[in-house]
Amino acid sequence: MSSDVKSAHKHNAQSSSVTAHEASTTRAQSSVTPRARHKKAAIAWISIGIVLLVLYVAGIILFSSLFFPRTRIAFIDASLKSDTQLEQALNDAFNAYEIALSADGFHETITTRDMNLRIDAQHIVKEMHHRQAAWMWPYALIAGHYDYSSLLQAKADQDALTQVVASKIERYNKTQRLPRDAYIVFNDDQQHFHIEKEQPGTALDTSRVVQKILQALDKLEQSVTLDASDTIAPAITANNETLQRTCEQANAMIAHDIVLTANGKPFYTVSRKLQGEMITFDADGIQFSDEKARTALRGVLSSFNTVGATRSYTRPDGKHISVRGGTYGWRVDIDKVIEDVIARIKDATGEPLEIPFASTAACALSADKPDWGDRYIDVDLSEQYARFYDNGTLVWESPIVSGKPGEHATPPGAWKINYRTSPQLLESWKDGEKQWSVTVRYWMSFVHNSIGFHDATWQPRFGGTWYKSHGSHGCINLSLSSASALFDVVRKGDPVIVHY
Repeated sequence: MSSDVKSAHKHNAQSSSVTAHEASTTRAQSSVTPRARHKKAAIAWISIGIVLLVLYVAGIILFSSLFFPRTRIAFIDASLKSDTQLEQALNDAFNAYEIALSADGFHETITTRDMNLRIDAQHIVKEMHHRQAAWMWPYALIAGHYDYSSLLQAKADQDALTQVVASKIERYNKTQRLPRDAYIVFNDDQQHFHIEKEQPGTALDTSRVVQKILQALDKLEQSVTLDASDTIAPAITANNETLQRTCEQANAMIAHDIVLTANGKPFYTVSRKLQGEMITFDADGIQFSDEKARTALRGVLSSFNTVGATRSYTRPDGKHISVRGGTYGWRVDIDKVIEDVIARIKDATGEPLEIPFASTAACALSADKPDWGDRYIDVDLSEQYARFYDNGTLVWESPIVSGKPGEHATPPGAWKINYRTSPQLLESWKDGEKQWSVTVRYWMSFVHNSIGFHDATWQPRFGGTWYKSHGSHGCINLSLSSASALFDVVRKGDPVIVHY
């Protein structure tokens, strides 16, 4: 047999052997049924399920005592903390908790002690776990975020906090500007009242700062920045309806000048500006200040007063005299004027007002003529002589004895006869004891009812220097005949000019 034939025969034998093995394997595989395959798969899935269930239950058990990852309460990270750990963390955090206050030039710290701050950490942690659904731990591990800040019920002692804040702010406010309320002021240019706008200040308002601290405490914020809204606000603003209404009423009151008249003739005009100076404003509205009215009118009206003023004149005999003091002359009754002017302002009528005088004189004061006119008694203490002029004519004259120099000197000034009687008992008292008593025939007083002209029959002489050693207690002593003659011509109200 040839070699090629042998080789081919051997190859065919091997091929037949392989084919027979594959056929055997195919028959073995076809012997595993579909049911067996399903059973094996079920066993595998059950095993996986059991493992997952065990893991899930274990997670529930675990997170029944621990908090989920990414769990916070305010600024505290509660992730994977136990109740005990979180309680300790809360207490530690609150013991160290502070709120930093800051404003322009103001930096202070509020501590838990300042606020007397208290929390119930155990109750808060218990409530957190009550709200945490442990069965949701798989979701919590993947995507959950939990914030329980709303459970923090930190209780601060507001009174204690206010006291601490007030003391800190008080020091700061000493260097700050307080606000200014809107107010009514008179405008000189426009001659009416207007409202001056309020001005904000920089001083902090304790109550507002305390409220801002409490708001920060609700969120456990650790800093508070103060701004203009935390300053003391003006109590009254320019758009205040009451203020605007009051301003309108005040302008209506001073709508007219008030003309003061004397004997029906214009004497002085109380301008709107002057009226405005008499008006004040308070919480009750418009008020009238007698003191401001007096200040506004005194300078003007007192210029018309001559009582007590220095007056100069030339006596008919040519002697130049200057005299000051006394009660004679013009004196405006300022209290009555104020009362009447205020009434006019309140009525807003603008009607003229006749000036009331508490004291009047014979005529107006002029540069060349005193206000007592041409009828008066001239008492010259230097000459120790008295003269009575009527219309420039000497109607009576007499030497006199005036008060003894010193304590009993006759007071100089312009006076007037205020009492005239005959006879009259004169007495002198000191410390409740009568010093002397005398009855005179004629009595004509000009300083109240204590100093006057009277007869003094006990005087041996009159005129000269006798008064220096034997002067009266202030009265003008006359002889009986001179006193009688004067009594016949003098009238109540006649001016008496006493001078040196």
